Amino acid sequence: MMSPIYDYACPSCLAEFETRHSIDSRPTVICPKCQSPKTKKQITACHFVIRESGTVRKLTDQVKRESDARTDLKENYGIEKVNLIGPNNSIQKVHSEVKQQGTFVRDKMQQSAAENAIKTRKKQREWAIDALKRTPTRAKVIKETKAREAMAKRKITI
Repeated sequence: MMSPIYDYACPSCLAEFETRHSIDSRPTVICPKCQSPKTKKQITACHFVIRESGTVRKLTDQVKRESDARTDLKENYGIEKVNLIGPNNSIQKVHSEVKQQGTFVRDKMQQSAAENAIKTRKKQREWAIDALKRTPTRAKVIKETKAREAMAKRKITI
C-alpha cells in the first residue's frame, strides 16, 4: 500500500514542497532548498477513493430495482402499498405477476374510475337541480315556462 503525500512549508525560505510518509510516523522533514529542519505540515484537501465491493453494488442495485418496481406499481397500476407475506415473496415477484395480469388490473382500475366519474357527475347534476329549485326567482321562471308549454299544447291551430 502506498503512503499518503503531505504538503510542507519552510518558514525560513518560504519554500513549499511535498513528501511521502506513513500516517503513523512523525518524521523530521528537512527543507530541500535551505536544509532547515523547522518545516511545518500544511493543511490541504485530501482525496479518497472508496471502491464498492460486489456485495454492496448488488444490494444497491436490488434496492433500486425494488424502488423502481414500487414506483411502477403505484403510477401504472394504482397499487399504493404492497405487504409481502411469506419468506419467498419479493417486490419483483409481485411486480412481474401484476405486469402479467396488467391489462386486467388496469381495465378494472379504469372501469372503477369511470363509474366514480359518472356517480360524481350525477350527484353534481342533482345538486344543481336542487339548488335551482331552491331559488325563488328561478322557481317562478320554471313555473312560467311550464305554463307556457302547457298552453302551447292546448292551443288549437287551424
